[in-house]
Amino acid sequence: MATLAGLNILVPESRELDLFTRMLEGEGATTLRCPLVRILDLEGTAEAEAWIGHVIADSFTDIIWLTGEGLRRLVPVAEKIGCRDAFIAALARARNITRGPKPASALREIGLAPGLAALKPTSRG
Repeated sequence: MATLAGLNILVPESRELDLFTRMLEGEGATTLRCPLVRILDLEGTAEAEAWIGHVIADSFTDIIWLTGEGLRRLVPVAEKIGCRDAFIAALARARNITRGPKPASALREIGLAPGLAALKPTSRG
């Protein structure tokens, strides 16, 4: 197996930064951590609240989830405005389409399952 000893490797990852750096360092590389994405809570939730209202009003027949993080951050907003159960019930009435395993996992956390899942969890898939 090739060794990475003597190589300096920039790791521009956010979600699995620790995993990737441990793997590379385990092969002898020196790593420089450089996360490119940081997920922040919304400063104001008015737009999210309005969208949640549209979901509850059954405005959508299909909802496409590209990330699990998006759903995980919407549920507390719905809870804050007193409509968590109504939001989840409305999501159950829509067809939830997932791009990969993470949004599918987020749906399962609230008792739902994807109605359709991409065969390949990529933009092309």
